[in-house]
Amino acid sequence: MARVLANPSDLAQVMMISVDHAHLCDPKQLIPGLVTGGICSARYADPVGLGRAAALDQLCIDLSAFQRDNPLAVHDTGIAIRCHADDPAAMEQARLGKLASEKDLLVWLADGLIDTLPGGYVSWCAAIVAKAMARPVTG
Repeated sequence: MARVLANPSDLAQVMMISVDHAHLCDPKQLIPGLVTGGICSARYADPVGLGRAAALDQLCIDLSAFQRDNPLAVHDTGIAIRCHADDPAAMEQARLGKLASEKDLLVWLADGLIDTLPGGYVSWCAAIVAKAMARPVTG
């Protein structure tokens, strides 16, 4: 992999993510500049400790596991937040389950708590980000 990513322009296009956070340490040490992200689909007691232990560049948090207070501490350590947002139907299920709502997502985006918003519905994600950026910061 190091040979494949030897060209800096190729390396700049790659982010290695995994649910096995410890596994990300080796490639990160072997390939200087490799960006890593740890997938977090649960509410971890210590996301800062998790990010530091695995030398992560990003925590890739499912929206249903996102907690408002954690990103502030995570950002203070220099780790970015990548929050995965599902399709609108899944957002409605999350809202009904009191896990998260579109309103929560809009506030968190507007307040700068989420750095990257990936999802399978690109036009929906783009519309959510545009709507959030039009909101006042509540921080």
